[in-house]
Amino acid sequence: MDLGILDILFLAIIIISSLRGAFRGMVQELISLAALLISLLLAAVFYPDGTDWIQARSSLGESATLISFVCIFAAAFILFMLLKKAIVFLINETPFESVDKLLGFFLGILEGLLICFLIVYLIDFQEIIDLGNWTVSSKLLPYIERFLPALDKPAEHILEKLSSGSL
Repeated sequence: MDLGILDILFLAIIIISSLRGAFRGMVQELISLAALLISLLLAAVFYPDGTDWIQARSSLGESATLISFVCIFAAAFILFMLLKKAIVFLINETPFESVDKLLGFFLGILEGLLICFLIVYLIDFQEIIDLGNWTVSSKLLPYIERFLPALDKPAEHILEKLSSGSL
């Protein structure tokens, strides 16, 4: 079976993410993902207040918005990472460590597949670079593309919001 460049890339992504998941464990992976999402949400919600606070105490102007967002995100993310360290330490001291690592392996496979879906979606979405040679020789691409129609409606919704300026 001849593997194309995309096939090798997809397999490498899945293998690396599954090994990463196995070494880190499911709990650490899930807390890291939650920390990222919640930190982004907190920064998105509270950056206007932070911007007002910074502008009241300095003459930074518009750059206060970026500084506010980054500071709120960083503070929340660091707090979640400290919490993660404590939780992972407690789990590693229990007999559930091997189960956590096994579940982390499967979660890593899922993460790798999601990254591959995103890559294929972006390849199909973009029209700037012709990747015809890569896509024609791929054996895995047709299997991944079967799932892409499920992403069309959410993508259209996001593009509509972006074009209207409401996102």
